[in-house]
Amino acid sequence: MVSMRKNTVVILAVGSSVLALSTLRAQDAKAAADSSQHKRSFTEALAEAKRLGETEEGKAYDQEFAKVAASRLSDAVSECTKNLGPRVNFEVVFVFAADGHAEQVLTPSDKPAAKCVGDKLHDLHLPAPPRPSWPVQLSIHLSPDKASAVLGSTLKLMETGTWEVDATISRAFKFRVHGLLSGEDFDLTVEPADRNAIRQIAIKDKLWASFDGGKTWKLESGGEQSTFRRIYGFVHNPLRTDAALPALQVVKQETHDGDTWMQLRPKTSNKKKAEPQQTEYWIAISQDSKRNGVRRYEGPVTEPGHENEPLHCVATYQSANNKTIKPPAGATALSEEESEPSATDSSSNRGIANGEATGTTVSLLDGKLKLDIPSDFSREANDPKNPKTLAKFSGPEGAWGEVLRGTHGLTPNKLEGYLKMRVAEYSKGFNWLPKDSHLQWLKKDIVTIDGRKWADWRYVPTLQGTKDYSHSPVYSRFLTTSYKGQLLEITFTSNLNTNPELKKEIDHIMDSVHLEE
Repeated sequence: MVSMRKNTVVILAVGSSVLALSTLRAQDAKAAADSSQHKRSFTEALAEAKRLGETEEGKAYDQEFAKVAASRLSDAVSECTKNLGPRVNFEVVFVFAADGHAEQVLTPSDKPAAKCVGDKLHDLHLPAPPRPSWPVQLSIHLSPDKASAVLGSTLKLMETGTWEVDATISRAFKFRVHGLLSGEDFDLTVEPADRNAIRQIAIKDKLWASFDGGKTWKLESGGEQSTFRRIYGFVHNPLRTDAALPALQVVKQETHDGDTWMQLRPKTSNKKKAEPQQTEYWIAISQDSKRNGVRRYEGPVTEPGHENEPLHCVATYQSANNKTIKPPAGATALSEEESEPSATDSSSNRGIANGEATGTTVSLLDGKLKLDIPSDFSREANDPKNPKTLAKFSGPEGAWGEVLRGTHGLTPNKLEGYLKMRVAEYSKGFNWLPKDSHLQWLKKDIVTIDGRKWADWRYVPTLQGTKDYSHSPVYSRFLTTSYKGQLLEITFTSNLNTNPELKKEIDHIMDSVHLEE
């Protein structure tokens, strides 16, 4: 537990842990049978309490003391030390009678603050101690610079065990990530706002992905894993112990379900304007050390090579040591070849391999519509709830695409009006775009492909004053036409980052589109 006094943190620890409620120590049953009337000196009582604390009985009674004292200790310490300097250290020894009441409260004669705390807590009543006249030591250590150390110790504890995470990550787009973390292993589900969820399980060097809710799985090769491991990085980065932690201060302390939560925030000068994305941690300190850990993080997350392009993350973490990360059912029988989606199918809505290493030619509408899909894009399972979607695809760095059919009637002579309507609609902007950005139209024309008219419209969101859009959050390209009196629309978007190579791949896909009557 940690208590605030101005910018001062009270570090209270059980045993060697910096994250427990107090330095509550007791030891050695040797002199505990002394008469309850025996008035021992503070020094003798303190030595006895330290000896008793290493026994199993002493450790268990420490926990009882912490449970009872937790709700009052912070206020007592803050009140008794408010006129002292930034660093305070003292001990108080409570001696408990056979019925659990404090029969003595002993303090150093030269520490008025210790006597003040003892007086405020003298009416504590605990369960019966292991023996009458049982001493417990309470140590108070106040320091203005301990918050970062507390967080570092908390993160160290979280390196082991399994943790359940639920996060929302956003920049120009938003998606939810939830599931389990255990070291470098993970079982995470990604739910983008505009397409189907993707579940991914990684155990050591193996990674499986499912695009249909866990019905089928694909074992990803080493080169294909980077996209999925990026998602793990977003929710694991706030827990990294090798990252440089900023100088933190405790800004609030609350009680949740019997645990103490501390809110930590970087120290800033009152004259300095706060950062656009404020980093904040909420850590829990519990009597059960397995429950100690970061419970909430809010702030930026970045990835190597994109340190100047942070995403905003709001994540909660819970201990989940009763859960384990397991391979998908039947994963031991999967090989990369077996887990690849079938390249050939009798259905008109399945792809057929072109035999080239560069990718796959997907054939739709009974072979009338064809488009080339690069090897780093994959076909997703069709969603029976959305029959208007002929095909969906996922690519690197969150890129995706889809082919829609028949959302409403559209004749060739109405294609130009449809394009103007959509351009006007999109030009109004989106609530997910940064406030200082706008859509830059790269193209919005009626073009002719193989004798058929198509609306070719493309955009990127760019920040005001930015000329280079090569790393804008999204590059989206649409091809829209009339097929048998109904709308047919093909969409591909980079979704996360418009790097030049990914944009080139999307343009290749769209330039390969071929439609016959």
